[in-house]
Amino acid sequence: MSTNDFTLRFLSTTYSPNELSRFRQLVATHEDWLMEQILQYAKERNYTKYTSTLREDWRLSISGLSGPLMAVLETDCSTLELGPDDDFTQDPVAFFGIVDARKHRSRGISLGMFIGLTKYYRQSYLDLVHLGDFEPHFEAHCLRIVERFFDRVEIGYSAEWAESDQSKLLEELQVTNRAMTNEKNKYLTIFESSPLPIFVLDPQNCLTSLNHAAVVLLKRNTVPGTQYYNLEEGEHDTLKVPLVELFPWLADDLQAFVNSDALTYDVEQKMVKHQDTTQYFKVKFSRILDVSEKFSGVVVVFEDVTAQEQAAEELHLANQEVIKAQQHAIQELSTPIIPVMEGIIVMPLIGSIDSMRAQDTMRTLLKGISEHRARVVILDITGVPIVDTGVAAHLDKTIQAARLKGARVIVTGISDSVAESIVDLGIDWHSVETLRDLQTGLVV
Repeated sequence: MSTNDFTLRFLSTTYSPNELSRFRQLVATHEDWLMEQILQYAKERNYTKYTSTLREDWRLSISGLSGPLMAVLETDCSTLELGPDDDFTQDPVAFFGIVDARKHRSRGISLGMFIGLTKYYRQSYLDLVHLGDFEPHFEAHCLRIVERFFDRVEIGYSAEWAESDQSKLLEELQVTNRAMTNEKNKYLTIFESSPLPIFVLDPQNCLTSLNHAAVVLLKRNTVPGTQYYNLEEGEHDTLKVPLVELFPWLADDLQAFVNSDALTYDVEQKMVKHQDTTQYFKVKFSRILDVSEKFSGVVVVFEDVTAQEQAAEELHLANQEVIKAQQHAIQELSTPIIPVMEGIIVMPLIGSIDSMRAQDTMRTLLKGISEHRARVVILDITGVPIVDTGVAAHLDKTIQAARLKGARVIVTGISDSVAESIVDLGIDWHSVETLRDLQTGLVV
């Protein structure tokens, strides 16, 4: 079929908006696919050296084209064909091209470069039609819609460029240059104002840029921003130096990150010892996100957590002191000395008795005998659930120590089960004075 025959057939065949909804749905659901397709073309043809580095900008460019296209697909598309008397300033599709041309022309983009990249946007949408697996005639119709849509967009580009004289173009470039300079200065100020040291590395992991906090970390004496404006001779000496030469302790972590597919990598807290100080750092590696592949490397952000670490250590020591105080209080409560009469003290024991508590019991009892000039000591073991060989040995040592201090020791509160255990175990308590309960001990 000749081109003229195809055009006549296209013009004589129309599809309703409802029928075109299949194509509209294909465009609406394949934004990511279109973005990857145009990005691949741009890389192959080297357009990316003049384009945005951010993936989201490419996504916005696709959504900017898909919006007008889907609006056209809400009609029967019969208005897409071109005529000699068309007023393209009143055409929404061509007007989109005019507005887009103004934005890009002010950035110094030439018409040839702009239309050249647009051809690959066109090709991406044509590729999408083939992906739709439509029946041949409907596919041909959708391809024709894409062709005419981009024809009108390119006419908008060309019309806008043709109507601009050199003085207007120069003025646009000057305005854009001032805006870009202000934008650069804004982000440079933000970069320099960050309290966190930031190092930017090239693909060889050498420094290409660093902020003021990073300069301070390296103990360099410089004014913020001098590395950008060359105010001091030798200011670039730090640049192009491998990061691991400055921070050898990061070598393994940096290599692990570079060898991985991760976008970010958090280095666990590192302790760095100096001659008279110790610093603690958390370090985060991030890959430079550049879909155009013009820039690549790693951003390294340091966070000095020395103050937090010192505070945590002080808190830990304070907690240890509190724990010791609590343990001391518990020990005193678990082995209390109760003076009941002049020369008579009672020590009630509650709970199990191990070797450590037995030592505390002995020390407390001997101290109580001395403080209260006790002649009689009543050890009440009503609250001791089990008396085995070990417990009996501990109690026996305590009793012997108290006797050496000149005190009479009476053991009270021996329960039936404890009495049976003592007998079954063959523990000899014949020399120990025992009574049934504390009340009887006080009477005696």
